[in-house]
Amino acid sequence: ADPSRLAGYNKNNNDERLGVARALWYVMHNVLEGSDAAQRLGIVVIAYPHHAKVSVIDRKLMKMNMESISGCLPVRIGGFHVCHPPWFFTKIVYPLLKILMNERMRKRIRVHSGSEEKVLKDLAEFGLGREVLPSDIGGDVILDTDAWMHEMKSRGL
Repeated sequence: ADPSRLAGYNKNNNDERLGVARALWYVMHNVLEGSDAAQRLGIVVIAYPHHAKVSVIDRKLMKMNMESISGCLPVRIGGFHVCHPPWFFTKIVYPLLKILMNERMRKRIRVHSGSEEKVLKDLAEFGLGREVLPSDIGGDVILDTDAWMHEMKSRGL
């Protein structure tokens, strides 16, 4: 969940933070629901923090999300691709994260910068072609959260 995309999100409000954490929990459950492959091979996360600002970083939310998932859900990260990160991610955040992560996790994180075509080419080397990437980063998949939520409700999830 990217709180910077939530209109009016107040990172100082614990109720709002809890709501964002619950949304991530709900998405993770639905990703894993009925997918043995996701549990066996792992999920691939595509992050697009292109418009993120230092001011929207919510360390408490990040901690809450990690604690609620780690050891609680059978989620394996197969890959984590950060596309078009802002300057502070590559200069400050990522170097610090690499120090804290174990080697296995460091190998799964990739940072992709440059032109849209370069990033798409880099992702294709990992088997992530335009047909599976969101349109925000130049892929063919149009994300429709409302339609997805409606589908999940109709399936009883």
